[in-house]
Amino acid sequence: MDHQYQAPNNHINKPHQNVKYSDMTRYLCAAAHWDREFRDYVFNEIVYEEHKAISHVIDVDLITVVKHCFAARRRETIRNIVIVLTLLLFISASPFLLIRLI
Repeated sequence: MDHQYQAPNNHINKPHQNVKYSDMTRYLCAAAHWDREFRDYVFNEIVYEEHKAISHVIDVDLITVVKHCFAARRRETIRNIVIVLTLLLFISASPFLLIRLI
């Protein structure tokens, strides 16, 4: 008889389940886009920390959260640059607009 053992079908026996799509990972990724303090905390405590080991967090994919932190910071930087350039454009064009109105 060729019997093979099959593990029970529960989450305890699947430690490498796809946590990239877990609820906790999604909530932390959303927090990276909404909360600058959380994003700064992730950068300071995980990305820029040289002498601290990161332990495994159950049900959270830290790499995905960090990627979202970088994406949110890049998006915020681009937004700020566009706002400043738009303001500079309006300020530089305002004398010409005032001359046309007079």
